[in-house]
Amino acid sequence: MLLTNAAGSPAQLLSPLLMFALVGGFFYFMIIRPQKKQSQEFKKTLESLKVGDKIVTRGGIKGEVVELKNDSFVIETAGSSRLELLKQSLSYIDSDPASNPHLTKTPVGNLDYGNDDRFINKLEELKTNNTTTEDYDMLLVDIFEYVVVEDAADFDSISSKFRLPEDRTEKIMGQLEDLGIISKDLLTAKREILIDPRQD
Repeated sequence: MLLTNAAGSPAQLLSPLLMFALVGGFFYFMIIRPQKKQSQEFKKTLESLKVGDKIVTRGGIKGEVVELKNDSFVIETAGSSRLELLKQSLSYIDSDPASNPHLTKTPVGNLDYGNDDRFINKLEELKTNNTTTEDYDMLLVDIFEYVVVEDAADFDSISSKFRLPEDRTEKIMGQLEDLGIISKDLLTAKREILIDPRQD
């Protein structure tokens, strides 16, 4: 009678470990990391809140901050009524577009990118050759140049440099991938840059 190895071969043990690692990585990049980043951004917004700021609450109330307290703030609404709200009710500072999580197509100031004709022409060529009909982001050429020049093909660099919300950064990275500018490797934070118009 043959005895089987109860422990299994190293290859058999490695397979479940690899699956756990992949699932753990997925949860980290898709759930834990975005939540942590969102929490950090909200904390920065609260720290920058000051009297005179025009704000919007999570419930959609608009007003101007007239007083700050430890855990709350007082706003004056358009009808000249005053409301005291918990700081956790803040959605974003209306007078600071960078704090708005719903920001979609508002460009940031001049960052000295997007003016190089080599990048502009190459991007137009890639768009023309791309078979999908895509509503490309207005900052795509700026980010294309930034990513290549600064070797910064990663989510955090793009998001912080251009002060973009998470969903817009993800969409732009997806467009860079679809156009073949950066690699589609989802297991690494930093992608490989595949196209550099300066070397054409």
